[in-house]
Amino acid sequence: MIKEEQIMENKDVSYYINLPFTTQGIGINEQNTGILSKYELKLGLFQFSVRLLPPT
Repeated sequence: MIKEEQIMENKDVSYYINLPFTTQGIGINEQNTGILSKYELKLGLFQFSVRLLPPT
């Protein structure tokens, strides 16, 4: 599991907020995944997905 500190320090990370918030591990928009690696994190009632962008 990726630590929150590592995510915040990574400038190549994009955040996608998923509305409405759900208590299940589903509901993340398919368009937010693409072909990049996706990590689903759940903090309390807030759920969002993180995409790691390839280095340029």
